[in-house]
Amino acid sequence: MNSTKELYRNRAIQLFIFSFILTTIAFAFIGMMFWNHYESSKKITEQIVEVENIEGEILLYDEMLTMSARMYTSTANTMWEERYNQTVPLLDSALLHAEKVAPKAFEKAIQKTDKANQALIQKETKAFELTKEGNKELAYSIISDVSYQEYKKTYASGMQELTQAMKEEVVKLQQKNENRATLASTITLIIVPFLLFVWYNTLRLIRKYITTQSQLQLEITKQNEGLEQKVIARTSEIQEKNEELQASEEELRQNLEELQTTQEQLQNQKEEIENAYKQLQSTQQQLIQSEKMASLGQLVANIAHEINTPLGAIRSSADSIETILLKTLSDFSDFIKKLDTQTLSYFDEFVALSTQKIDIFSSKQKRRAKYALIDKLEELEIENDEFYADVIMEMNMQDEKELFMKLLQSNNSEELKTEVFDTALRLSNIIKSNQTIKEATNRAAKTVFALKNFARQDHSEEKTEVNLNQTLETTLTLYYNQTKVGIDVIRNLEEMPSFLGYPDELMQVWTNLIHNAIQAMKGKGELSIATQNKQDKVVVSIQDTGGGIPIEIQDKIFDAFFTTKVVGEGSGLGLDITRKIIEKHNGKIWFETQEGVGTTFFVEIPIQIESKIKK
Repeated sequence: MNSTKELYRNRAIQLFIFSFILTTIAFAFIGMMFWNHYESSKKITEQIVEVENIEGEILLYDEMLTMSARMYTSTANTMWEERYNQTVPLLDSALLHAEKVAPKAFEKAIQKTDKANQALIQKETKAFELTKEGNKELAYSIISDVSYQEYKKTYASGMQELTQAMKEEVVKLQQKNENRATLASTITLIIVPFLLFVWYNTLRLIRKYITTQSQLQLEITKQNEGLEQKVIARTSEIQEKNEELQASEEELRQNLEELQTTQEQLQNQKEEIENAYKQLQSTQQQLIQSEKMASLGQLVANIAHEINTPLGAIRSSADSIETILLKTLSDFSDFIKKLDTQTLSYFDEFVALSTQKIDIFSSKQKRRAKYALIDKLEELEIENDEFYADVIMEMNMQDEKELFMKLLQSNNSEELKTEVFDTALRLSNIIKSNQTIKEATNRAAKTVFALKNFARQDHSEEKTEVNLNQTLETTLTLYYNQTKVGIDVIRNLEEMPSFLGYPDELMQVWTNLIHNAIQAMKGKGELSIATQNKQDKVVVSIQDTGGGIPIEIQDKIFDAFFTTKVVGEGSGLGLDITRKIIEKHNGKIWFETQEGVGTTFFVEIPIQIESKIKK
């Protein structure tokens, strides 16, 4: 009996050690497989982002080359030639990046587009040469003809095939990684039941060892007591217990089979839930991107107008300066020689003062002031009074009576006086036209800077420095065309510290809220933008004087796909995306509204400031 007990004991210990080692190795192997799957997924995700960045850069720089070529040949402005030359290395860099990521796809695309690319370069080079020679019309026709467009389409088609092939390579890697994950899951399903079986036998052997030990103790007791009858009874009892144990073992086996079936069902349900979740994530990203593109599309007309308006002012002022200079320069030296020192001094002062004057009169007020000036000149018996009144009013010098009377009452001839005022008007117009060009240039630069900030995309999922007031100003600049007539924009922006966040996503928040406010006011009202610095958080409020939000829909406005706009004007995702971006910053959004009075949206964001941020 002792030998049997020792045998069971040794086997139980050996099987326990074996089961523990086997279990450790199995779980280490399974963990390694799933860890490799996780690392591969992360690398593939980074490669997807890299491919999307390459695609965006190629399309952007190609479009910038075309736009720069057309602007240079149509305006002969060397700025566009410089922009063209700056963009060429950027496009080459993006293509080299694409070659590293997908060399086979790149070689195939280059073979298809090489002839078209060479033709485009030749045409653009020829057009630039003609532009420098002054033949803008012929230059522009070269880059606008049918052959140029066909080459452009061929090149664009090749680039699209390149980016598509890059995406397909990433998809293949992703599918391969998913196959590895499926294999890991299958191996897990095979190993786990086997481990359960091994542990079941281990426990059963330990139980036999315990049972044997009990039997030995009972035998010793029976021998000591010398009661054969009790031994028989005890043996019978043990047999009954063994039968019960066998029945329990059978029941346990059935339970184990049921457990395995349940595990398989749970695994299938888990895979279905994971697939559904991935589809939901993909759909959500597509909807968010669609909403962003819709916002950018709404701004295109405003941006085009904001750039065309200063360009028109620059063109008009430049033509005016050219016309005046051609008419004035030929006789200017002779004109100066006719003036004595005192008259020349009055003339210089008269022109200098006129360039600082601002026209503040309406047309009606200007006519009244002109007629009053004519009456005064008639009283002083000034000849050609209507001409002088026209010049003085056009130069906004009606308040400088002492100065222009010195010129009118000088001893010069009437012909020279007329020439003095006519020349002064021309010089004043040249200076004012130049001022107009400066102002228009600044306005266009501000619009382009705002568009650049809005279009910047950052998919790194890492927080960067946020200048809150700058993001608001950039958004207001992009909507300037919709607010400059009929809508008063009131800014109350406190000084804000820089903090860590996602500036491009916050700009999407302001775009959605300001666009909704402008639509609510129907192009007429008051838009108030305010920021508050509350130490550990910032609060932004955007208030409009529109019709307010009806009480019956106030609980629904943040729901996805809910919109009160007509079909084609809104997707119902703007405020849903806005809320999610703010929650991503651990902030919150709420509103106050009153029908017939207006609505105010509040955005509160906790700020995270680090010493590495330079203020």
